[in-house]
Amino acid sequence: MTKSEKRFSTSTYKAMTTAQSSTEGYGEEMYPPTTDVVTVQPGAAPHPPPPSDHLVWSIMNLICCCMPLGLAALIFSIKTRNAHYENDAPLAAGHSHTAKALNIAATVIGMVIIIIFLAIYFAVIFHFKPPRL
Repeated sequence: MTKSEKRFSTSTYKAMTTAQSSTEGYGEEMYPPTTDVVTVQPGAAPHPPPPSDHLVWSIMNLICCCMPLGLAALIFSIKTRNAHYENDAPLAAGHSHTAKALNIAATVIGMVIIIIFLAIYFAVIFHFKPPRL
């Protein structure tokens, strides 16, 4: 082994690095740590909040007010929920808007029908009195 080979043997290299690290000071490293590191954990992407599907309002309109419009509103409410589960936010928002419009129309038409029915009912009851004997 030549003199230069001895100088760069592994035992000599280890001795040199430990000697250098002890003389450089405690805690000093070759590369200082950086603060610009961002660690991102893998996970599911955040979902936007679901649009209002107006499901309860649709069911109430189906039962109480105007059955055809209530049924259409119920169908669009279910389509809103399905589009949200498929992560299609624009389609879910459109179906939600349609369900809301149908629910408003069904509520107004149902109230008008109920008011007309009550007006006719009370007009008939109070107008026609049974004859006295």
